[in-house]
Amino acid sequence: MKTVVDLKILAVSLTLLGVTACGQRKLSDDRLVPEKPVSGSFMVEAATAVDGEKEVKLREAIKPIADELGCNLEDPEQVLWERNERVLPVTLNNSYHVVLSDCDLDSEQTDQALKKIIELDEVQNAEAEAVLKTSVAENDPYLDRQYYHQNINRNQACDVGRAGKPVVVAVVDSGVQYDHPDLKDRFFRDSQGRVIGANFVGKGSRANPDGNWNDGNGHGTHVAGLIGATANNGKGISGVGSCKNVLIMPIRVMGDSGSGSSIEIDRGVQWAAAKGADIINLSLGSNSYARQPKRSHRKNLYESLAEQGVIVFAAAGNDGFRNGSNSRNGYIYSYPASYDNVIAVGATNESDRLTDFSVYGERIDIAAPGEQTLSTYPGSSYKYLSGTSMATPIAVGAYALALSSARVQGNEFLYHNELVDILNESVNNRGTFGRSEIASGGLIDANKMALALEERFGGEAETPAPTNPMQPAPTPETPETPETPETPEQPEQPDEDEQPVVTPGSFSFVGLEDGQSVNPNGINVQVSAWPEGTNRIYLYWITGNEWFPRSFTSLGRENLSQSGDMVSTDSVYVLYGSKYLVAEAVDYYGRRIATTQVLLKGR
Repeated sequence: MKTVVDLKILAVSLTLLGVTACGQRKLSDDRLVPEKPVSGSFMVEAATAVDGEKEVKLREAIKPIADELGCNLEDPEQVLWERNERVLPVTLNNSYHVVLSDCDLDSEQTDQALKKIIELDEVQNAEAEAVLKTSVAENDPYLDRQYYHQNINRNQACDVGRAGKPVVVAVVDSGVQYDHPDLKDRFFRDSQGRVIGANFVGKGSRANPDGNWNDGNGHGTHVAGLIGATANNGKGISGVGSCKNVLIMPIRVMGDSGSGSSIEIDRGVQWAAAKGADIINLSLGSNSYARQPKRSHRKNLYESLAEQGVIVFAAAGNDGFRNGSNSRNGYIYSYPASYDNVIAVGATNESDRLTDFSVYGERIDIAAPGEQTLSTYPGSSYKYLSGTSMATPIAVGAYALALSSARVQGNEFLYHNELVDILNESVNNRGTFGRSEIASGGLIDANKMALALEERFGGEAETPAPTNPMQPAPTPETPETPETPETPEQPEQPDEDEQPVVTPGSFSFVGLEDGQSVNPNGINVQVSAWPEGTNRIYLYWITGNEWFPRSFTSLGRENLSQSGDMVSTDSVYVLYGSKYLVAEAVDYYGRRIATTQVLLKGR
């Protein structure tokens, strides 16, 4: 990456390999080979059928592969994920870091090792650890202004709705300057005023993060400023989302050189979601090569976040190729932008044309300005940078602005597929590119999105879906009916800080009772009945001190049993500690119909 004068530029490249869905037949050529692998380092997902001594069984299975390559095999280590505040899917619980040491594997040997590991019965999926870099393209300063506000109709969007409840954006990057005068008031903080942030650089798959998230590179500070630099403070610039209540969570996963480990990046993403991030900004990436074209790009981490309503945006990449095109090394894809459940962002210039450096193609969801963007920089300064790294936070800022405008209750959010539909319906079509280059066919439009979310959540008149199960549903006023005999008294509504009321009747959890200890390997959640008028059932883990509860998954009619008397989750979930499991049935407008709860004990 480059500063105004001589900041060095780092190209784009991302890695991650061989994602295989549970229950699907594993294909040896469905793996991906990183452009820059970390020699001998692999993230391995143990097969769910493997129980007990997973580390021992994995070691026994992988040892012959290590011997064949002339490597030593270190003991597999279970990856340390954040488990305190959000449910951990069992697929992440089965993740192990496998290291083949005392050897130097090139790309071809990494490919061979990965192929053999994926084919093991003890392994569900595996990927090689990759070196990722920030997505900044070569640039020079040219005009002292923020043209991108006009191109995405940001100022008009600022007039929509109100400065609603906070929206938290995790900048998973090289860190953020902690005392930049245009950023220090925009951080997400706890009740004691401490910034909620973390540093994963050098922590690998096991070590706990520390609080040293200050930026030694500059990239993350630039990204954070584009999203939320303070407006109307007489200093510097205004972030895209700064006219609303948009806060920054700094997560350092890239070193001072601008590169980082795919394992540490994944851990940073999961930590951010567990700590309350609504949106994840990934202005980083690398390229990988597939043996054949890929129709889907699944990764359990992003599937889990999509189920929780955490939106992930990622830079499309700066190598200027068509994503998925055939190259001499295979079909080339940029990650994490290519993953399912990730919003991939391409870059345009001041004239709304795709830049020469932007990766493009049908898997790139949306475009945003990314050339010569002015933003905050370490040293309490400001610089122009170009790249899909810059387009991504501009798109993120537009969505965060729109979401905060619509946040009345504090729990309004969209699921990934809902946001994709809104993006497609609210784009700015001034660009000269089509849907074969950018899936939505246009630029992100903050004003259209803010209006769409205002309509979606209905302002103050309705409680949006999903509602907050910690609060009782409002009881509508009923006109008096004279001399209605023997009308039973209505029960009093509980206070807002009480646990949700269990609706009497058959709407309840199947096979679960208060105080029960659940299977440490995870459970499928089943709920009996489908209350009349229900559109969807949301599931929550609640301890009572959440900022606002967020459902970890939801159930629709597609989850109904053939008899129609029970719904069941597709995934298995692991519980840590004691928490209330809450089910909430809502109608089409998000109004609560029924709730039920049970207090469970986990690991």
